[in-house]
Amino acid sequence: MLRTALRNVLAHKARLIMTVLAVCLGVAFITGSLVFADSTTAAYRAAMSRDFADIAVRVMPKDPPGASLNEQSSALDDTLVSKLSTVPGVASVRPAAEGSVTPSAKDGTPMRADSMQGKFGDSYIPGADGKDSRYPLTAGRAPRNSGEVALDRGTAAAGGYVLGDTVTLAKDGPVLKKRLVGLVSSNDSQVKAGGNLAVLDKATAQKLFAAPGHYNRIDLTAKPGTSQFELADRITAVLPADRAEATTGSAQAEQQSVYIGGRTHSYERLPLIFAAVSLFIQRVTDVPGVRTTSAVADSVISAGAYAKDISGVAPKSVDDVMKLHFLSGSAKDLGPGRVAVSQSFAHDHGVTTGEWIKASIGPGTGDRDRPYTVVGVYQDNPTAQDVLGSRADVQKDSYLPHSVQRVLVRTTDGAVSKDLEKHLRAAVSDSPLLKVQDRDQLVQEQAGVAGELMTMMYGLLAIGVLISALGMINTLAMSISERTREIGVLRAIGMDRSGISRMIRLEAVCVAAFGTLLGLAGGLFGSWKVSGLMNGAIPQYSFSPPWPTLALVVLLSLAVGAVAAALPARRAAALSPLRAVADA
Repeated sequence: MLRTALRNVLAHKARLIMTVLAVCLGVAFITGSLVFADSTTAAYRAAMSRDFADIAVRVMPKDPPGASLNEQSSALDDTLVSKLSTVPGVASVRPAAEGSVTPSAKDGTPMRADSMQGKFGDSYIPGADGKDSRYPLTAGRAPRNSGEVALDRGTAAAGGYVLGDTVTLAKDGPVLKKRLVGLVSSNDSQVKAGGNLAVLDKATAQKLFAAPGHYNRIDLTAKPGTSQFELADRITAVLPADRAEATTGSAQAEQQSVYIGGRTHSYERLPLIFAAVSLFIQRVTDVPGVRTTSAVADSVISAGAYAKDISGVAPKSVDDVMKLHFLSGSAKDLGPGRVAVSQSFAHDHGVTTGEWIKASIGPGTGDRDRPYTVVGVYQDNPTAQDVLGSRADVQKDSYLPHSVQRVLVRTTDGAVSKDLEKHLRAAVSDSPLLKVQDRDQLVQEQAGVAGELMTMMYGLLAIGVLISALGMINTLAMSISERTREIGVLRAIGMDRSGISRMIRLEAVCVAAFGTLLGLAGGLFGSWKVSGLMNGAIPQYSFSPPWPTLALVVLLSLAVGAVAAALPARRAAALSPLRAVADA
């Protein structure tokens, strides 16, 4: 039986190839997706394990509740480093003062401005040989004072820097200018993957990322024969229990891999911190072409089990820069203890204008809850976010008090030219922490995830079209095989080869047309039904079919049908009428 089945399969080699290819593409796509996902996860884990390969124990500051930055890092100093070096089993001790710092390219363009990750700053701390083993120098020398910096080779190349150039950096506000004196290499997987790295002298790094004379991390390696867990127990015994803690290198690698695998939304480093916000806003307002400006302080507001985004604005100028459609109330009534909420927020919390909610702004728990009166409900708007409050109210209890995170600008002609963008950047001292975006760029950024999903959908659609084309070729080939007598009779009564070929192609186009029209009708009906559900979740959602694109899809489908019929049509036209009738 098996031999007979194989003989029948191999007797129709063209049909076999088309069928196997169609199945192969479908299975290959699914297999490739699964392998890619697992391989990516494994690669991240392997990279994290490699980063921590020579670290047996890492000592980190333990943050007491409500502690300041100085208090958090106060336990990690040179005294503790010396003490740890005497612990039995310790081979070496490597302290570090690290954090996040954003460089600008040589032309003033911020590097990795769209990402909160991949912007690293660290300290150059030489060992007994005068070198820092973490950052081997490849050119120049190490930074020695606050006016110097070394960059990773990739960072320097991406920014267009060479030794001797002035590098523009920023940590959390003021722009820093430093001379590039050295290039280093790094085995850090995130730096190798395209992250930026700036290396500073020890004193400068401590001042920026920890506290003068202190560190925010101490790495220890173990002597042969000493396990990570054994060394961690010994280190823990000599640490101040309330101010520092020890973690094994393998545990750190696992934590990092989980962190990188997930998306984070952090307010640890908010982008604008200026002692005189009003002066900063005035500089932007004075730029030629700017009509109105309004600073926005972003934070979170916790109401019950929900944590939502809140935008702090100036009530008098918010209408000039935000296009808000209020369903009830007005932004003019914003003030201390008074907020406006989005339609979605109002629906989730069951509140409306005139009522009040119990909430807290900024970090912390419900012990800081206070009543806020709802003075308006507006249609969902990504610029305004979930809740709108007065800027002074939001800044007071924010993560970084008296800071602003955005400046909304309305231009005189409603457009943003390259010259205006250049002047706006100059007004903020070309800070690499800041980026200038027009309305279209903001919309594109908000739709970033949806755009990625649509790209993936188009990829799936292309594979589906290819599989459909192979299926059509296979079906037509089978049809020709089954209609050998019919084709022979048509040839015998006078239909020429071109007529046979044209008939097969028309059949393929008709099949494609029927399938396309049915699919189009089903897709339109499904999206129309879904639009009713989506409108409840996204008020801006409306059923608006892209007719030109749909028309192009129809034409492409017909073209695919015609192309798919080319080979079967050629085979049918090549049949001899006498042989066709005889074989049938």
